[in-house]
Amino acid sequence: MKTTKEQAQSILEKIQVVAEARIRPMMGEYIVYIDEKVAGQINHGVLFIKVTDFGESFAAGLIKESPYDGAKPAFIVPEAKIADTAWMREFVAGTVSELPAPKK
Repeated sequence: MKTTKEQAQSILEKIQVVAEARIRPMMGEYIVYIDEKVAGQINHGVLFIKVTDFGESFAAGLIKESPYDGAKPAFIVPEAKIADTAWMREFVAGTVSELPAPKK
């Protein structure tokens, strides 16, 4: 089941509480940009965040799966974690700090 615009917007609003974020539709799903870096995606109504060294240590308990066939595994962020503002703030900040700068 594809992500609805309402699902994507709901997840985005929760991320925006902790960081400058936006989403962009891409092939029926959504790419998540945080501080203008591609940080993950929303597929099938689920938030996937890229795996980084920081994430491996901070979010070691999260499940990693590929958001679609052929994609690299990413962290699946459960609703309870998305709603935990303090946890999300630290997770997002640490993850984004290790992501490459956007290409110009």
